[in-house]
Amino acid sequence: MFTVLKKFKIVEKISLPYLNNYFKDGDNLWLTSKSEILLRLKNNTFDSISKRFKLKSIGYNDIKKFKNKIIISSKEGLVIFNENTYENTITIKNGLYKNDNIRCLFTDDTTLWIGTKKGLASTKDLMNFTYYNSNNGIDECEIKCINKDKNGLLWVGTTFNGLFKMIATDIVKYPQTEQVKDFSTFENNLYALVGKTIKKYNTDSNKFISYLNFKVGENLSRFTFDAKGNIYALDNQIIKYDGKQYTNIEHKLSQNQDNQPYSIASYKNYVWAGLRKSLLRINVNTGQIDTFNKHTLKAAYFQDIKLIDSTVIAATDAGLLKITNTYKKLITEQSAYNFPSGILNCIETDKYNHIWIAADLGLYCIEGDTAYSNLRKNLFPTNEISDIAVLDTFLLAATGKGLIQVLIRKHKNQNNYYQIINQRKGLNDVDLTGGRLFSDGKYIWISNKSNIYRYKPENQISLNIPLYITDIKNDSASLVFGNSKNFIVQPVNVKEELVLKYKNNNFNIEFNGINYQLFDNVYYSYRLLGLTSNWSLPDINNKAVYTSLAPGTYTFELSLSNGKNNFGKNISYTIIILPPIYLTWWFKVLSGIFLLLLIFIFIKLRTIKVVRQNQILESKINLRTSELLKKSNELSHSNEQLSNKNKLITESLEYAKKIQETILPSQNYLQLNFKNSFEISTIYLPKDIVGGDFYYAYNKNNINYFAVIDCTGHGVPGALLTFSVYTILQNIIDSNSVLNSPSEIIKQLLSTFSHTYNKDSESKESFAISLVVIQNQFAKIATVSQSVSILTTSGINEYKSNQNFFSLQINTIDEFEVQLNKDDIIMLYSDGYYDQKHFLSGKKMYRSAMNNFLLQVPTKNIYEQTRYLLNSFNDFKGGSPQIDDVCLMLIKYIG
Repeated sequence: MFTVLKKFKIVEKISLPYLNNYFKDGDNLWLTSKSEILLRLKNNTFDSISKRFKLKSIGYNDIKKFKNKIIISSKEGLVIFNENTYENTITIKNGLYKNDNIRCLFTDDTTLWIGTKKGLASTKDLMNFTYYNSNNGIDECEIKCINKDKNGLLWVGTTFNGLFKMIATDIVKYPQTEQVKDFSTFENNLYALVGKTIKKYNTDSNKFISYLNFKVGENLSRFTFDAKGNIYALDNQIIKYDGKQYTNIEHKLSQNQDNQPYSIASYKNYVWAGLRKSLLRINVNTGQIDTFNKHTLKAAYFQDIKLIDSTVIAATDAGLLKITNTYKKLITEQSAYNFPSGILNCIETDKYNHIWIAADLGLYCIEGDTAYSNLRKNLFPTNEISDIAVLDTFLLAATGKGLIQVLIRKHKNQNNYYQIINQRKGLNDVDLTGGRLFSDGKYIWISNKSNIYRYKPENQISLNIPLYITDIKNDSASLVFGNSKNFIVQPVNVKEELVLKYKNNNFNIEFNGINYQLFDNVYYSYRLLGLTSNWSLPDINNKAVYTSLAPGTYTFELSLSNGKNNFGKNISYTIIILPPIYLTWWFKVLSGIFLLLLIFIFIKLRTIKVVRQNQILESKINLRTSELLKKSNELSHSNEQLSNKNKLITESLEYAKKIQETILPSQNYLQLNFKNSFEISTIYLPKDIVGGDFYYAYNKNNINYFAVIDCTGHGVPGALLTFSVYTILQNIIDSNSVLNSPSEIIKQLLSTFSHTYNKDSESKESFAISLVVIQNQFAKIATVSQSVSILTTSGINEYKSNQNFFSLQINTIDEFEVQLNKDDIIMLYSDGYYDQKHFLSGKKMYRSAMNNFLLQVPTKNIYEQTRYLLNSFNDFKGGSPQIDDVCLMLIKYIG
C-alpha cells in the first residue's frame, strides 16, 4: 500500500543566507543566521536587531521564548530581548560557567534547558544555573538537540556520546547553614532542629523559617513537642521549654554523669525519654516522672523509641523492648528466630504492624517471634544504615550510598524489593552517613550535614514491557534459527520446545526487554528449572550462560523489573537435551549383554586356573596360619601392656593438672580478696593437659601483686618450671614485709632462678614475666619478654620491655608507674594468645588485633570482655590446633 502525499502550494518565500532557526511570537517573526538577528514586523518589513543594537556577529543558533522574553543562543552566550528591546547577554563572565558556544535551547513551563558545546545546563530565573555531568545525568559533551516526550522525560541528543534521558525528580532541596539534627511535628506543622535553632516549615513560602533559638545547651541532638506545645530537647540532659523559661528535667538518676539521654518521643499526655541507663515517662499534666531502670526492664542503652498508641517500642542493648499498661516484653535472640545480634540503631513500624530494625548487620523485618533479614548483603547494597522512616507502603533507609527505598509487602518474607535514590534520581548528597529521616505522613524529610531534602516516593509504575528470548547460541551459531534468522521480526517462539543434541549442551540464552519510558532502568532475573530453583539477582546483562548440562528436560524462566523491583510477567521456554549414543537405552542393553558374556568367559577360565593354584597354596596356608596365630597372641599381649601404660600416664597427667591448678588463684579467691578495689577475670588454656603458663594474684599489707608468667616450653617440662617459679616468687614476696617494686621482685626472681637452673651455658630454661604492683591508686609495672596493656577512656596504652631472658641485664629492668582512674582495665597476657595462627590464612593474630578485640566490647563489664576475648580467640583459631599455652588476666580498678 502506498500513501499519496498531497501537494502544498508555496505562498511566500523569504531569502536569507545561512538561516539557522526561526520563532513566531504573535504577529512577529524572529529569524537567526550565522551573522545577524532579523525581526519581521507586521508590515512585512525586516528589522536587523543585531545591527540596531550593535551586537557582535558571533553566530546565532537557536531562538525560544521564556518568561515573556526572547532568548537567542550564540557562540558567546544567551542574548536576551524584552519584547523588541535588547536587554543583555549572559556569558561566562556573568553566570554561564564554562558553557559558551550555545548550540540549542528548549523550554517548558518552568525551566530553560541550554545545550552547549561543553555540556548541558538549565535555569529557572536566568540568574542561577544548574550544570550536569556524569554524576547527575549526562556526560560533558557537545549537545545538538533537546526535547521532551509525552511522559515528561527530557531527551538530550549529543554529537558523539549518544542519546541521554534525564529523569524527573520528586526531591526538593532546602540548604541550611548548620547541621540538621532532628525533625518533629506539632499541629500538622513540621519543625527541624538546625544547630541550636528550631525552624518551622512554611508551606506558603516553601521555606524553613526560624521558630526558636535555644539559649541553653551546647550539643542539642533530639527534640519533640508534648500535647500542650511545650518543647523537650536533649543535650547532656533533658531540657523543657514552655514558651517562657527553660527547665532541666530532674529525675532519680539526674546526677549520674554516665546516664546521658539518647532518644525522646511523645504521645498524648506522656513524653518518653530513653537514657543510657534508664527510661523515663513524664506526665505532661501533672509533671510526675516515672523511672524505669535496668533492674525492672532487663535492658539499658535506649537507642531509639517509637510510640504506637499506648505501646512503647524501644531499641536497647539487650533487644527490642515492648511496654504497655499491662505487660513488658523483651524480644531477644533467644525469644525470636533470626533476631539480629549487636546494637539496634533505630526502629520503625509500618501499616502491616511489622517492626523494622536497622541493626549493625543490616535491615530486619520482625513480626511475632520471627525476624526476616532478606535486606542484607549481598541482596542489599550495604549494612551500614544511619536511620529509617516509613511512609505508606515504603520504607526509606539512609546509608552512605544514598537513600534506599524499600517496597513494603504484607507478607514480610517478600520484603526484598528496593531501589537506590541517588544523583540520577535528584539526590546530590548521596553520603547520608549520620543523616536523619522523618515521615510527616505526606513526605519523607532527609537531613545530611547542612541540607534538608523533601522526597515523596511514588508507587512503582506497572509497565507493560515487551520481553523476548532473541536467540540461543553455541559459540556464534544459532541453535534455533541456524543461518536463516531475521533479526528484526523473528524472536524465539517460546511455545515450541527446543530439542538439542548432546554436543550442544553448552549454550548462551540471549533475551531483551524494552522499557519505552525508562530505557536505562531494565533489569533481568532468570533461572533454569532442572538445574536450579533460585532466581538470579536482577542485572542489566541480557545473556544467560550455561555449560556442560546433563541430558534432560529444562525450563528457562525469565522475568524483568524496573529499579530492581516489581517483577513483570514471566516467560518460560522448554529446552530438551538428548543423551549421547552411549547413554541411550538400547546402547546400554547391548553393552550389558556383551559385558556379561565377557565376564562369564573370564570367570570360567579364571576358575580353572584358581582350582589348580588352590591345591598348591593349601598346604602353605596351613603352615602359615599356625605361625600367624602364634604372633597374634604375642601382639595381643603387648597391646594390653601398652594400653595399661598409656592409661597410667594419662591418669598421672590429669592428677598433675589438679596439682598445678592449686597454684592458680580461684575465681572465689579473687572475688573475696580483691572485691573492694578490683574486678578480676582470667583465661587459662594450656596447650596440653598441663602447661607452662600461670597467673598470680596476691595481697599483702594493702599491696596487690598481679603477674602472668610464661615458662619455657609447655606440657610436663613447662608445668615443672611453673612450680619452681611460683615458689620462688611467693617466697620473695612473703620474706619481705613491704616490697612494692616489681623490678626489684623480678631481679630477685631472676637471680634465684638462674642460680638454680642456669649453672652451665647449655641450659635453656627461662621464663617471661609481666608483674604489676598496685598500692592505693598507683600501679608499678615491670616486664621481661612480655607486654602489659591498660585500657582507659582515651584508648589502650602498652608497656613492654625490649629485653629477653638471656640478654637481660638485671640492673637495667625498666619500671613504669601509672596512676589508675576508675574503670581502667589492666590486661596481662602471655604470647600464646596473639601468636595463634588463623585457621584459614595461617597468619598470626599479633598484639594489635588482641587489643582491638578488647576495644570492641561496648561495655565496661570485665566478665563480658573476658568472654568476648575468649570467643574471639576461638573464632580466630577455628579448627586449627592451639600452638602454645594461653594465659590472660583482666584487672579492672573500681576504686
